[in-house]
Amino acid sequence: MKTFRHLKMAMLTGMTLLLTQQITCAATYNIPSKFSDGRFNTYSHAANQSYRPKLKLWTGDTVEKVIIRTSKSFDQLKKQPEKLQYERASKAQYKNQVILCQNKRNCIYSPTKLNFGTQTAFNNGTLFNNKSFNNYLLQMVNKDRKAIGVRPLKYSSALQKGANIRAQELANYGHIEINHKPHVRLNHSRFSTAFTNIPNAAYKVGENTGMNFYRGNPYEIVSEKYMAEKFYKQWKSSPGHYKNMLRPYYKTMAVSVKMSQYNRIEIGRYSYFYGVQAFSK
Repeated sequence: MKTFRHLKMAMLTGMTLLLTQQITCAATYNIPSKFSDGRFNTYSHAANQSYRPKLKLWTGDTVEKVIIRTSKSFDQLKKQPEKLQYERASKAQYKNQVILCQNKRNCIYSPTKLNFGTQTAFNNGTLFNNKSFNNYLLQMVNKDRKAIGVRPLKYSSALQKGANIRAQELANYGHIEINHKPHVRLNHSRFSTAFTNIPNAAYKVGENTGMNFYRGNPYEIVSEKYMAEKFYKQWKSSPGHYKNMLRPYYKTMAVSVKMSQYNRIEIGRYSYFYGVQAFSK
């Protein structure tokens, strides 16, 4: 039989391990001190995402009130039926919000942004299945291609690696344009240099990029079909992007979406999605 002393030591060991894992995680991802406001630099997948009244955020806002309409954690939502996730993802009645104030006379309603832990779980595939996301987008694109007599695209794992790199670097930067230049990397080289698995990528690979913001509905994060529709409609509404999706000489496609805690065009009240759709001849 284990003694109380042994149980106490086991509990301390477990707590030490958890603390070590959190410290390692923070060190690995190197959260800038700017974002360490006691909310973003947390790891809980709970519905409130570590918001609480009177908390001062890195944006300069103070939380006045937290409004939770969907109380289940993101982990619980991920286990729900896919059809239910999709149906609820676009409905305002499931949005979680906060009231943020710069001062008592300047307050706004804002979506509950994701904290670091939930954002990371989305980006690493724990809460979001990128393969399923690809399948849905392929179905949508190929339906349009079939309608005009163009051969369907196939999924490419080689393209996927480059798309993942591109989506993550745009998320890290906080915009789809680097210093106002589209389709370039952080060092200003062509986007195609990320696709090292594709021979002659500079001549073979095409790219669509897009960004959108999280509206505070937790079902958005766990519904791959909703996310695929979100980016498909965005790209289809742009003639240049839609033309890319229909080009007859493309044979393969891969898509990636990553999240970030900010965008360079606003002060940081929203979480953002950065999507990259890659094509190859």
